[in-house]
Amino acid sequence: VYEQPCYVFPVSTAKSELPVRIDFAGGWSDTPPWSLERLGKVFNMAICLDGVAPVGSEIMVTSKLGVSMIDDANHHLSIEDPSTLNAPFQVDDPFRLVKSALIVTGVAYSSALKHNGLSIRTWANVPRGSGLGTSSILAASVVKCILRVMGRGESDSDITNLVLLLEQLMGTGGGWQD
Repeated sequence: VYEQPCYVFPVSTAKSELPVRIDFAGGWSDTPPWSLERLGKVFNMAICLDGVAPVGSEIMVTSKLGVSMIDDANHHLSIEDPSTLNAPFQVDDPFRLVKSALIVTGVAYSSALKHNGLSIRTWANVPRGSGLGTSSILAASVVKCILRVMGRGESDSDITNLVLLLEQLMGTGGGWQD
């Protein structure tokens, strides 16, 4: 009898801290529906605040099965079986971004979660709704960490494509300019 090798996470921890985005001109002119009717152009820049990249995430592989999440507002959630996650998620769900990241990266359905669990911590040290690109930048941080613990490539192109997919799954329609 041939037994398939057990897939485990090749990396035990991953951390990603990213700067926020400030628009100088043209913010949102590159996103639908505007961009479908007119050519959009945006002039922006990534910035740190007080010398620190204010948005980030950290993932640790654990021996406890399932996925546990905690955010900077001290919301906690544990999901025993991430393969049961289904979008759309409630707009007021503080973990819809992380849940969407688990889906678009495929880790929610990974056989590695039959042998290990994940602990995911996120933070954004800027006001929510600040217009600094926080949600898509946080999505990039989470996606980057997930790809890292899965041992997959984490090219800017891969991360960008997954974040755009994640934003669509969340129903926000944003992320294009970030």
